[in-house]
Amino acid sequence: MDCLRKALNEISKLKQQYSSLLANIALNSLDWLLDRQGLRIKRYADDFVVMCRSHAQAEEALALVQSHLGEELKLNLSPEKTHIAAFSEGFSYLGFDLCSRSVTMRAKSVENLKAKVREITERSHNLDDDLITRLNRILRGTANYFATPFSHNRRLFKEFDKWIRVRLLRRSASVNGKPTTGQLIYQWRLKHFRRIGLLSLYDFYPQPA
Repeated sequence: MDCLRKALNEISKLKQQYSSLLANIALNSLDWLLDRQGLRIKRYADDFVVMCRSHAQAEEALALVQSHLGEELKLNLSPEKTHIAAFSEGFSYLGFDLCSRSVTMRAKSVENLKAKVREITERSHNLDDDLITRLNRILRGTANYFATPFSHNRRLFKEFDKWIRVRLLRRSASVNGKPTTGQLIYQWRLKHFRRIGLLSLYDFYPQPA
């Protein structure tokens, strides 16, 4: 089963790499088209945002993109992901929710993170080194992507750190050889988890001087 899981993971990585490469090749003409029209586009593979000065210009840009993709590339925009939004209202892009007031981790990204943690902790009933190592791999990857200087995820990360600590203790049969009880859950603080090597998402943000 482990061999199959590793093979599927490698296949997924290859698919992502080649999908991104093909998207960049196919959409290169769209980049140049919008540039000639004086429009700014931010694109990663087939996810992109076109920045406009007015709602009217945004409507023209949308029509231009739809026309180019349909007639030149035989592609269609996703109705679920395509819309016109003011920066003050906000929009989602590459796992972030962006608006004029803040840049935060998207709710769907948080749920995906929790799902990964649940998958790991469902199979383990003890806080051992192997579990901590696997969790840290996920937490470090999340922090490297979302704990950026321009994002505002401090409060969210603090809440998630608390969620994962409570979950770990409630699902663990023992901690350091001691049976897990309600009193132990209450007594175990952040410093105890740091002592056993569990990373904290909140700690990845530079602390105020």
